[in-house]
Amino acid sequence: MNEVYFTFDYELFFGEDSGTVENCLIKPTERLISIGERTGAKFTFFVDAGFLIKMKNEIDKFPHLRKDFEAVSAQLTQLSCLGHSIQLHIHPHWEDSYYDGQKWVNVSKRYRLHDFSQEQIYNIAQQYRNVLLPFNNAVFAYRAGGWCLQPFDKIQEGLKAAGVVLDSSVFKDGLLKTPTHFFDFRGAPFRSTWRFRNNPIVEDKSGDFIEMPISSLWVSPIFYWRFLFSRLTKKAEFKIFGDGRAIGSSAVDKIKMLLIGGVAPVSVDGFRAALLNGQARSLFSKGLDKLVVIGHPKALSEYSLLCLEKFIEDSRNIKFLGFERKHLLGN
Repeated sequence: MNEVYFTFDYELFFGEDSGTVENCLIKPTERLISIGERTGAKFTFFVDAGFLIKMKNEIDKFPHLRKDFEAVSAQLTQLSCLGHSIQLHIHPHWEDSYYDGQKWVNVSKRYRLHDFSQEQIYNIAQQYRNVLLPFNNAVFAYRAGGWCLQPFDKIQEGLKAAGVVLDSSVFKDGLLKTPTHFFDFRGAPFRSTWRFRNNPIVEDKSGDFIEMPISSLWVSPIFYWRFLFSRLTKKAEFKIFGDGRAIGSSAVDKIKMLLIGGVAPVSVDGFRAALLNGQARSLFSKGLDKLVVIGHPKALSEYSLLCLEKFIEDSRNIKFLGFERKHLLGN
């Protein structure tokens, strides 16, 4: 039987406006919980652990943050109790970002884990993993912030020491090089999973790590024109729940998508959820038996939730699972 893993990066926005905990995290995740309860599907939440630490550390100085911290903690506890998986997501820019009394100020000069020393990487991985242990005492999976996983050999020892044995950051043929971001997944295997050692896109059957890639496909420019139209119509069903502002892609990248399309992860965010059914069928027909779909509570909409629930309800011979150690690792 085929398997689909819906994974959600549980995080705020990282642009000029981070948005609120209530609208970016709590409310949309409540909707996901309801879908899980109605359908029996289990989800995986890659939690931005650095935000939890920063929020907790700022409570003494800004007591009103306690409400947000307790709301997030209660929700993560609820997710765990309901059988959803809580795993590690690292956005190390929180080491430099801060709360100014009214809003979170995102400082992205050190956006990648690679921007830190080996000792700092080790400490960040340990501390970020530890803050998740009350919600999952067996954290074993990782997703790199901004998909910035390479070069892996600089961060692998820190992740290994934090108990990470499975990564889910790669999406086949993805490529981005900017002042803050870097990843190059061209040439990654077309597989549901593979083992690797110090290069996540090179299979090594004796490697210490498992890659469970985010599923991806080429998306035609027609879709991006439809996406643009959905934004221009400003219909309520297409409006995302999050109230912050993303970093955003460059104008050149946006024009490129409209002219020639591009490779993109299979996603349930916003209007992208319209492609979910067709993409899943296509990838299964090509021989994959496991699909990993990415999403973000902040980027969900009424439309995307409708697509998500309909896909689950209409699917046959598919299991909707969370990242569970025993199932994926056998121990």
